[in-house]
Amino acid sequence: MELLHNLIRQFLLTLIILPVFLTPVSGQVEEQSAYKRILVIYGGTGESVWDQDFSQHLQRLYSQHKDLRVTQEFLWLDDLNPADFHLTAESIRLQYQALPLDLITAVGPTAVEFLLEWGSVFPEKTPKLLAFPLEKVFDDESLAKNITLMRGTFGSSIAKIFLQIPQLFPDLEQIVVISGDSPEDIAYLTSLRLTIDSLAMDRPIHYLIGLSPAELRAELQGFPNNSAIYLSSYNQDQYGNYQQPADILTALSSVVEIPVFGLFANLQGRDRLGGIFTNIDDYAELTMAMSLKILNGDSISDDERSELTSSIDSHNFVFDAQQLKRFSLSAKQLPQGSLIINVEPSFWQVNKLQILISVFIILVQIIFLVALYQSLRTRKKIEIERDRTRVEQENQVRLFEAVIGSSSDAIVITDKNSKIVETNQLGLENIFGYREGELIGENIAKLVYHDINKENPENFLMELSSHPSQKTFYTMEGSSFHGEFVGTKLTDADGQHSGYLVLVRDISKRINQEQELRQAHKMEALGNLAGGIAHDFHNILMVIVGSAEVAKFNIDRKSLVEGNLANILRASGRAKELINQILTFSRRSEENSLTLENLENLLNDFQKLLNAFIPSGIKVKTTISPDLWGSYVNTTQIQQLLLNLCSNAQHAMHDKGVLEVCATNRSFAKSKRLFKDVLAPGNYVELKVSDTGVGIEKDIAERIFEPFFTTKPQGEGTGMGLALVYGIVESHNAHLDLKSEVGKGTSFSLFLPAVTELPQQEFEQPIVTMTSGKNELIMLVDDDSDVIDITAQILQHLGYLVETYTKPEEALISFKSNPDKFDLVVSDQTMPKLDGLGLLAQMQGIRANLPTILCTGYREDLQQLSPENLIISSVLLKPFAIKEISEAVKKALQPV
Repeated sequence: MELLHNLIRQFLLTLIILPVFLTPVSGQVEEQSAYKRILVIYGGTGESVWDQDFSQHLQRLYSQHKDLRVTQEFLWLDDLNPADFHLTAESIRLQYQALPLDLITAVGPTAVEFLLEWGSVFPEKTPKLLAFPLEKVFDDESLAKNITLMRGTFGSSIAKIFLQIPQLFPDLEQIVVISGDSPEDIAYLTSLRLTIDSLAMDRPIHYLIGLSPAELRAELQGFPNNSAIYLSSYNQDQYGNYQQPADILTALSSVVEIPVFGLFANLQGRDRLGGIFTNIDDYAELTMAMSLKILNGDSISDDERSELTSSIDSHNFVFDAQQLKRFSLSAKQLPQGSLIINVEPSFWQVNKLQILISVFIILVQIIFLVALYQSLRTRKKIEIERDRTRVEQENQVRLFEAVIGSSSDAIVITDKNSKIVETNQLGLENIFGYREGELIGENIAKLVYHDINKENPENFLMELSSHPSQKTFYTMEGSSFHGEFVGTKLTDADGQHSGYLVLVRDISKRINQEQELRQAHKMEALGNLAGGIAHDFHNILMVIVGSAEVAKFNIDRKSLVEGNLANILRASGRAKELINQILTFSRRSEENSLTLENLENLLNDFQKLLNAFIPSGIKVKTTISPDLWGSYVNTTQIQQLLLNLCSNAQHAMHDKGVLEVCATNRSFAKSKRLFKDVLAPGNYVELKVSDTGVGIEKDIAERIFEPFFTTKPQGEGTGMGLALVYGIVESHNAHLDLKSEVGKGTSFSLFLPAVTELPQQEFEQPIVTMTSGKNELIMLVDDDSDVIDITAQILQHLGYLVETYTKPEEALISFKSNPDKFDLVVSDQTMPKLDGLGLLAQMQGIRANLPTILCTGYREDLQQLSPENLIISSVLLKPFAIKEISEAVKKALQPV
């Protein structure tokens, strides 16, 4: 192998030296002295695309100057051993010793190194232009003055490319640099390394030098796809084989999906994604410009050199369109001003000729047909206009029919004589009950007036307006409902009156809801009123009860007056129970939980409430079976259910008849069919409400539990009573039965799941002993002077000293002056400026162990107590008896 290399080297030297003997000696020297001769030397063989393109363009530029003679030599330095460079130098000297040279230009790093080392073979004063040397040459201060350096844009372009790659591929892991192994390749690689090192890249750089295409394919298959390749100068592999960069690119693109970047213009569109591809022609023109300045004897300053080089340095990025598509890159991601090449030609570019020919043919045909078109134009225009009008009319008709057909409101169209000509089936059937076509030809008054013979339809039509109005309408069955209507007059194409358009909406449900809302507001107001008067009413009862009990202590036990006082106390007790029942019924919030209740006690309480509102013309019978079973119920809801049923019975009897309420234990071994339900076998408590009223017709009975359904006259019912009953039945998992006979009466039976064994309750009469005080001082606070007087008498009768206050703020001032003075504070809850809880809280803030008793006439006050902030010994609900306050005071004064 070494022998073969030596033979090749000797052959190359022979080729270099042989021209020396063929060079004309001096015969033509005088003839050519009028010309300026330039020698351009290259380090390569002249086979690379870059060398060929550069040398050819440079030759064209020089040929434009008739006074120049240019010789370009390719020295094959890449194939020689540096030890043999002296032979090449000697060959050059012998070849050109008879020809005076005015300028020697070395192109490329290899040629520059050769000229710097062996430039002595030329006359010392011959100017030399070193084009595109390595960076280290610019730092060499020992260069002769007749040597001019021409810097390329290699370094700045490399920097731009390597800084742009991570921006295009944010997930980039590494950059692979591929370079050839020829001296020129190594020279470019050295300069590239210096540039990369100065950039401080944050991605690793791998170098693959001199690998053959097969080796590159094998090596790169192990690299991840999120890598990038920079292809540097590649003229020769490590085995001495010449390689074309295009072949390297083809080999790379066939095995890896990795983007390839580069620098040289001769590789555009050859499987390379992009880079800064400097135009070779620009380099040649720059070399030509500097050569002319040197030949003219002009010195070139650094500023002039930078200005000449700026045209090359300003080149922007160039990217291959096919490679951008391959790696999913858009033009928006590229640097500003980038050029995209190899773009797929547009349809116009591909088919331009065919399109032009087709257009020409069409134009000829159009010209030929113009006359015929003009003759048919008028007739066609009329036909099109007629068709368009017909289509628009059909669309309007379909749109109108769709709007009318889908409306849930009734839409009626009449002629000018008030005869119905069109209706919408959906709205008309839902609201009025008429089927399709039944009203066509009828007068619209049939929908408005109960007796159309007595009314003029014009009266209704005069009320039509674009603003909604309300009126009573009548269905096909003759029943009335509240309706809201709007309407307008219709005109024909001539503007003449042709009929009316009327839209009717059933607003019965909305009105019923409004009435229900008003009823709810009334109930809320009743609750507020009941709560407001409860306090004052209990204060009045307190005075009555207290006065009666004090009076009992001051009369003879056997006196007739004692019996009267006992009656007063019993009546007061019933009054107290009555007001508590009213408060319970009108309370705005109810607990939905079910508790096990003794239904006998519930019915006894309800009977007292029932007797309070049933008119005297109705006889009330209440029957409760002995040992009535219990059930899990909500007491307030069951009372409301019974109250609604009894109220309906009262209206059905017109305040005259017999109302019977029965409670019975019922057991069923088999299922029992009810009105709308089936009762499963088991034990039940039946609560039945019966009346001797007018009864309920069968068709009406099917709807009585529907919300807002009522048979009462307008304004006398909301239609929610039985709907509420049905809801309570559902919430109790109970069952409801209905039996009615027109003219004889109606009975509703509620079947509640029974609990046959109730817990045993022992009702032992408590033995109450009056506790006598020992002159303990009690502060009594109440804003009602009558209540405070009678309460003070009771406490004094029990043996206590009492100090009374009708203003809570005065009581607080007195307490603050001497907190230990009082043994007990008894305060009312509801007082102006400062309530009882607030007063007692401030007093206990001063004296923590202060015994307190709170009095109230309203149960809701008890919900406000906060045991963690206030210690209250007892709470007394007005009106209270002497025994209650006696026990409360005794409990409060007992030592803890």
